Order: sequence, then C-alpha cells, then structure tokens
Amino acid sequence: MSERAPRNDSGTCSSGSLLRLRGRVARQGRERVRDRVFASAGGARSDPERPARDGGAGLSPRLKIAPRTAKRTLAKGLIPAGALLASTLASLAAHAEVRTLPALAVDSRGELLLDDGGKVRYQRWQLEQLPADARAGLLMVLPARPSSRKDLAPFEAAMRTRNDESRGLVSTTIVNLDDAAFGAGMMVEGRLSEEKKLKPAAHLVVDERGTVRNALDLAEGDIHVLLHDCNGRIITRHQGPFTVEQVQQFLARIDNALQAAFCGSPGQVQ
Repeated sequence: MSERAPRNDSGTCSSGSLLRLRGRVARQGRERVRDRVFASAGGARSDPERPARDGGAGLSPRLKIAPRTAKRTLAKGLIPAGALLASTLASLAAHAEVRTLPALAVDSRGELLLDDGGKVRYQRWQLEQLPADARAGLLMVLPARPSSRKDLAPFEAAMRTRNDESRGLVSTTIVNLDDAAFGAGMMVEGRLSEEKKLKPAAHLVVDERGTVRNALDLAEGDIHVLLHDCNGRIITRHQGPFTVEQVQQFLARIDNALQAAFCGSPGQVQ
C-alpha cells in the first residue's frame, strides 16, 4: 500500500507533508511487525491506536482477549474450583477416618431413665463396652425433626418384626436437640418420654449440644444408623432415608454380625 504526498503549486512535495507521510508509513510498518509477532505466538495485543472492530474496543481484529487477561480470567476460575475440590476431599477423608467409635459421652440432658414413681429423668450417658451376652451394637443418631421418624420408618417397621435383642443386638437411639426444627425440640422430648414409659428397656438418649454427631463427624439434618462389633469397629452405616432395598441390605449385615461370638467370649474384646 502506498500513499502520495501532496504537492505544492510548483509540483514538489513540501517538507511538512513529506514528514507526515514518512511517519504514517513507519507507523504502519511497526503495526504489521507487531501483528506478525503476536500471531506467531498465538496471542493478541491491545492497540489503542487501532479503531474498534468486531465489537472489541482497541483490540486486534484477529483476537479480542490479550494473553495476560486470559491467564488472569483462567486463574480466577481455577482458584475457587481448586478450593472446592480440596474442601470436598478433606471432608471425605474426615468421614473415612471414623472407622471405630471413639469415646462418646452426653453431659447435657443424657439418657432417659424411669424413677420408682414412673417419672422420666435424665442421667449422664456414655458409650460403654457391650455386655458379655451381646454380639453387636446398633447406634442410631437422629436430628430432632419430624422428618426423622419418616426417614427411619421402613427400617423401624422391619426391626419390629424381628427379635434381634434376644440374639445379642444392643440398640441405642440418640436424638440430637442441637439439630432440631423450630419448636420441635420439646415435642420430640415428650414423645421420647412416652416411648420410654412404654418400653422401659429401650436405650434413649437426648443430646442437647450435638456432642455425638460432632464426635462422629456426621452430616447435619440426616438420620445415621451405625452397626458396630464388640470392639466398637463400625461394620456398616447408613445415612438418610431408607428404601426397601436398603433396609434388606442392612438387615443382612445385622444377621451376619449376630453370628459372631458373644462379646464376653475369650479373645473377643481386644
């Protein structure tokens, strides 16, 4: 591309016009060189001297995003994604670590007991070694929400048709008042008191501060059912509502656990 310099009346180029022409030619040459360099590097440049094209103000018509801008945008997207992945992996690792029940105790409220007059009272509860005539333990940790009984109903209905207590299963239900729906705490406590009166042998615990759930690193809002052996090792666990298939699978694990030797047998408790 060439441009003609304007001429004066005598037919020769004026010095000012010649300088302007040389400046335009030099500037166009520099632009072509920069375009080739950035194109060969796969990048793009920002050129304030070039008018906006294709909707990109001050950018090369070939590419609209400068390499540094692209890198910053990519980094901003990768940092939150990386943090989320790290958090998820840490959470999974924490849950995987709880394979044996730790020392558990509830000081605020505690286990429901009946006095001589049939009145319900609370006593500090702690997880103890299973009795000698037991084979396995069942620990149910429930939020104090109306949905808990609904989620647990299929499992409870199946358990009522069995007599696992006589086979050596010790069951304990812990209701977490720290994870309660608004206004449901007192109602749940009232129902537990009635249940204790109907089934004096039932092991019912009210955990006002969520101590057990926190110690076991259990997710909030869901029911949790854990089957463990005489040494507190968790055999299997379930979280959330039960389906019919899941109930059958869990019952099969209970049947298998109840084939073990009694906890009082020599060498059974380590």
